[in-house]
This record gives sequence, structure tokens and C-alpha cells, in this order.
Amino acid sequence: METEEWLQEAQRLPVGSSKRIYHGAERRPNLVVRNLPDKWTAYCFACKEYAEVRKSYVRIEEEQSIINQDQVNMTGLYSLTDPRVPLRRIVYFLHTKHMSLSLIQPYNPRWDARRKRLTIDLPDGRLGRDIYGTNPAKWYVYWNSVQYGSAFGTNELTAQNIILTEDMFSAIKAQRFLPDTQCIALLGTALTRGLEQALLHCKPRMVHLMLDGDETGYKGSYNVLRRLKLLGIPCIMQNPEKGDPKDQCREWFETKLSFRADAD
Repeated sequence: METEEWLQEAQRLPVGSSKRIYHGAERRPNLVVRNLPDKWTAYCFACKEYAEVRKSYVRIEEEQSIINQDQVNMTGLYSLTDPRVPLRRIVYFLHTKHMSLSLIQPYNPRWDARRKRLTIDLPDGRLGRDIYGTNPAKWYVYWNSVQYGSAFGTNELTAQNIILTEDMFSAIKAQRFLPDTQCIALLGTALTRGLEQALLHCKPRMVHLMLDGDETGYKGSYNVLRRLKLLGIPCIMQNPEKGDPKDQCREWFETKLSFRADAD
């Protein structure tokens, strides 16, 4: 069973739900796709084939009542200046991802002691990154209301050039190097309905698809490209040849944007 047959349909579902779709030339929708908390799955009742894709992001719900520092500390969420935080490990981890504390500082980085994750704030929630490599889910998405990760500080899209990446670190780096754009992390490789609506309302001059430079990233870019063209939104694929956007230098980002400007 080819992943592109069903994955995008599964990714559009709310977590915990399922739907039947057509599989190949069958006359009935025998393929059941599901969006589970930790993976997307597909099972065809006709040909008995099963497939799954594990999520690199896992969504969890938490109380959204964290207000002051005392409450934050009670839940095990600490400022990076706190002596209980493994700061050296965090700095080393960021270095391996071609990131730094200065790059993530505008996003209120904290340490989730209970889950042992480096967290960053979004306009409507929080992301937590595993820094030890021991958890199969690299990221937690705190609160199910989060549909995409804005590195611009607001979910309202107004820029003429919108950058779409897979992960939040890539969006943060792109935003630093391309300050006149708005950089969004898909938190995966598919558009959410919320992001689709935001793009339709914004009517950008160009959406730049900068997903990862691997097979999954290129397939994701191709699917997003097709969807955006159906919606009448101008877009271009600009994945790196290898690696992630966060692995690239300032010149790489600036060249991608200037290339489009010259083409116009």
C-alpha cells in the first residue's frame, strides 16, 4: 500500500477519529484511515493490507491555567537560568541541530522537568522537544488547539511571502534570517484546515515550501503544493537538497527568497 494513497487523508482527521476512503479501483470505500495520538494508520478490509506512519509530534492536553512563576514551578516548568535545569545538555543538543539559545530566546524557552523536554511558546500553546533521544516522539504539542507553529509571534498571516517548514526549529531559523516573511512550522508534512483558512484569508504573493530534504519531506512538499494550487494559492517547492532548513546558513535562505523575486 503506497503511503501517499492515504496519509494526507488521515492527517486531516481530528485525533482519535477515522474515515473510510477508496483504495485503488474498488467500488466501495474499503480503506479505513485513522488519526491516533501517536501514529496514522490505514487498513483495507478488501485486500487486508495495513500501513502506519509514526508521528514525530504527539499532541497532549494540559490545563491552560499556568499564570505566574509559582504555578509554573509547581508543574515542573523552569526557566533556563534555574540551577535544576540541565543547561549544558540543552546547549549541546541545540548545537547538534544547528540552533542556539539566542535563536530560541524570543520564544520563552523553559525546561519541562516532568517530561525532560525543552519547551518553547507558540501564540496558542507550547511545544516540547526531547533532548536525550530516548523518546520515540521527538516533539510534544501541548494542547490540542495548536494547529501549526508560528515563528512570527502571531497566527494571523499578513506577509507577502510565507515560509512553510516541517519542524519548529527550521521555522525559527528561517524567521531570523528572513525577517520580512512569516515562517510557519506544519508540525509534520500536511496542511491543517486552520492553516489553509489562514492562507486563503492572507492571499500571499508566494508560499515557499521548505520542508526537509528527504523522501518524506519531498513527498510532503509535493502534496502541499498540489493542495495549495487547488486553492489558488501561488507556491514553490524549495526543499534543501539534503538535511533540514535548520541545517542551512543565512545565504541559503536569502538565495531562496531572492531567486523567487528575480523570477518574478
